[in-house]
Formats: sequence, structure tokens, C-alpha cells
Amino acid sequence: MNFAPGQCLDDHKAAHPILVQCTQGRLLFTCGDDVVEMGPGVVLHLTSHLTHRVDCPADAPEKNVLILTMLTGNVTSDHGCLPRIFSRRDERRPALTTVHA
Repeated sequence: MNFAPGQCLDDHKAAHPILVQCTQGRLLFTCGDDVVEMGPGVVLHLTSHLTHRVDCPADAPEKNVLILTMLTGNVTSDHGCLPRIFSRRDERRPALTTVHA
């Protein structure tokens, strides 16, 4: 997804766990009370059904790119096996995880 300065994606939820990665520019990712400034190399993991939003600051560069990966587990390997990407949510694990690559 490409965001122009000042553009936003209002509050919404994903039915599956997701990974979001900013590959270019600058974005603000909000989940609950957490606001993470995303730039190249920042990857976030969210568990399913969390309300979140994406805002592109008015002073951001012209091109701000966000990659979304939905972790549905509905992928088969070359051997026909259905990999299990995530098991049931572990309540001890945080709902929002930030990874700086």
C-alpha cells in the first residue's frame, strides 16, 4: 500500500494475525495506546482482531509504502503439507510486537 502525506487508514481489525512492514517513507501505526513511528526496517506483528490504524504524517515524503502480510495458515508447501504458522494465541505474548531489522 502506498500512502500520500496526510492520508490515513481509519480504525479497522484483521481476522488473522498480521505482519506490517514499512519499506519506504514514514508512517504512524496506532494500536490501542501504542503509537509506533514506522520507517524502513520496522516490522510489526499483531494478533488477530486488534483495532489499529495507519496515518501518514503531513510532512512525510511523497512515497510511503506499507507491506501487509496476513498469516492465515492457508498455504501448502511443495509437499502438500499444510504448515501451522500460529497456534492458539498465548495470552502471555504481547498483542503488538515491534521488530527493528
